[in-house]
Amino acid sequence: MRIRVLGSAAGGGVPQWNCGCAGCHRARSGRSPRRREACVAVAAGDAAERGWLLLGAPGAAASMIASTPELSAPRGSRGCNVRAIALANGDLDQTLGLLSLREGDALTVYSTGLVARGFSENNVLARTLARSPDQLTWTTLPLGEPRTALDSGISIRALAIPGKVPPHLHGIQRAEPETNVALIVGDGRTTLAFAPSVAGPCEAVDEILELADIVLFDGTFYADDELSRWSAGAPRARDMGHWPLGGPEGSLAMFATRRSRARCVLIHINNTNPILIEESPERTDVVSRGVEIAFDGLEIVT
Repeated sequence: MRIRVLGSAAGGGVPQWNCGCAGCHRARSGRSPRRREACVAVAAGDAAERGWLLLGAPGAAASMIASTPELSAPRGSRGCNVRAIALANGDLDQTLGLLSLREGDALTVYSTGLVARGFSENNVLARTLARSPDQLTWTTLPLGEPRTALDSGISIRALAIPGKVPPHLHGIQRAEPETNVALIVGDGRTTLAFAPSVAGPCEAVDEILELADIVLFDGTFYADDELSRWSAGAPRARDMGHWPLGGPEGSLAMFATRRSRARCVLIHINNTNPILIEESPERTDVVSRGVEIAFDGLEIVT
């Protein structure tokens, strides 16, 4: 399996356009790398021949594909080597990029039925992806049941993970098991778990750490009150559906108690998260526990 991290940040990227936090200042000045919103490309076997699967479609998805030669190589007069997209939830940083792919050829999107409805219903912009019968095909991921992603040699399975309804769907949808999932991707040899949004401990997290060889896990916030330190009245991490890394009940402490064989890599990292600063004690805490921090361009080959 080939895994390429195209983007490693939470919504807004790093630097975020309107943010003056330390992480954004450092990224603007070139003292730390810039990061795009979380998106991961996965391929099995001969990637050029069999195509790539994208995990997530953030707003910059089209430019991510265009700037990655293996993904953008045209097939005929139009098309690229991205054959399918899988969505973990209906947040904008998972779905907005679908609209930027409207010029492409036929595309298949894998998601739960709830996520598909949240994007398609009452969304006039979604009509740009329905100009021909085969322009966009939604393939439902029933919880726990694997699906084969086209002819890519890859299977996808969705596991329900505690999460929140996207802000734009508040009052329209209510939180259900299909609202937020971890995507379990396998090629027969390697199992990858993509869980960019995890609200807290659950049986699915235990299963991920038991089954997966590689886990791309929610690294959004280090502390529960991280945002309120920068902006009074801002919501807490848990209120936003993200399990903070630090503290005795944080996800890092959970990793330390598990004897998992999985390679754990943090992704979907918010611009305010101090683990982005190399000399910070929070980053030292992460690294000392054997947990990695994803970066744009990280490539894992198994």
